[in-house]
Amino acid sequence: MRTNAYARPWRWAVTLGLLLTASIPSGAQTLDSLVHLAIEKYPSVEAARIAIRQADARARGALAWEPPKAGLDISMLPPSNPNPFARGETMLMVEQEIPVFGRNRAMARAEGIGADIGRAAVLKEERELRGRVEREYYTLWLLDRRDEVNAKGREHANLLAKTAETRYANNRGTQSEIYTVSIESERLLMERKEIAEERAESLGRLNLLLGRPEGTPAEIPGVLPMPELPPFDSLAPAIDGHPALREMERMAAMSGAEADAQKEMLKPMLMLRGGIGYMPEGHPVREGTIFSMSNESMMGMEPHVDHVALAVGAMISIPLASWSRSGPESAAEVHTLEASRKLLERDAMRADMLAELRSAYSRARRAALRISFYKQTQLPMLDRSLESIVADYTNNRATFSSVIDAYHMPMMAEMDLYMQEMEYAMAFSMITELTGGRP
Repeated sequence: MRTNAYARPWRWAVTLGLLLTASIPSGAQTLDSLVHLAIEKYPSVEAARIAIRQADARARGALAWEPPKAGLDISMLPPSNPNPFARGETMLMVEQEIPVFGRNRAMARAEGIGADIGRAAVLKEERELRGRVEREYYTLWLLDRRDEVNAKGREHANLLAKTAETRYANNRGTQSEIYTVSIESERLLMERKEIAEERAESLGRLNLLLGRPEGTPAEIPGVLPMPELPPFDSLAPAIDGHPALREMERMAAMSGAEADAQKEMLKPMLMLRGGIGYMPEGHPVREGTIFSMSNESMMGMEPHVDHVALAVGAMISIPLASWSRSGPESAAEVHTLEASRKLLERDAMRADMLAELRSAYSRARRAALRISFYKQTQLPMLDRSLESIVADYTNNRATFSSVIDAYHMPMMAEMDLYMQEMEYAMAFSMITELTGGRP
């Protein structure tokens, strides 16, 4: 009967633990809901979205013409009377540079690719943010499981304390057994406080990601999903769609488009010019010729004098000149080399991601093996071992320290099981971050 009395608390604790982990409180917050909240509020995602609008604005700006130029030119003023309203010539000029042959459109196309880079950056930030939320979420889950195991340990310690006191009172035990159980109880109380501190730390980090006050509570379901691992060969190709790789590809495409835009700079630029001039005394050469040849002069009459003159002109640049073409050509070469560099960086990043995927996949498989071992083999065997040691202790065939160890081992194994479940969830989180899949 005493053997059953010692065995029942452990069985009851295991059953309670299974019930606790199998139940999901009605107020529990799902991982997806927290991720959605983080994506809505975290600044880095909004910053990436702003980059899209910046690229659109740059593309519109690239289509703009140079501003028109206006100027005033006063000339031919005699030093003795420098009055532009009485002598000389005053010219008001306007100039406009006109891009022809699609120069601005080529640059606008290059800047427009920046919006694609921004969209890839948004997806990358969302994936990385999801991974950060998941890590804090799983950390909180493990701390809650540690707290449950700690509570079971304290129940066991209380039971052992009563047993030790009873045996000591009946001269069947020693005082050291009472001290041993007291030390264990104090250790468990101290560990409970440590768990509370760690949980507050992790909860604070999670709330910062969610944009909530630091002390906002989070209730985590007791059961972690255990999605089945797909074949590795089906996961590896999905890396090609990772937003970070797409971002590098679009950056390379943008550099290529900028190289094409620089080559467009080798096409001519048209400059139109117009002006209106005012000469108080008339044009000195033209009016003088007219005055000398006019009939009015012969008849003693004053000839007609034009005081206003118009000027129209056009110029076209010649960028094909040997001393000027090296600028656009060199700039185009720089952008072409930049595109090649970005593609090489993308290939290196893909190789790193593939290695990381392999590591995460292997961690998940190892965790799955350990989970199966703990559930199917170790925990049932430790349960039976505990029953046997308690029976031996009751019949004075085992020491008190062996009973303490027998109580420790199932709890340590249960904690190891929870840690492996968290390891599996973490590894699967990394797999989904790399491949874009969702369990």
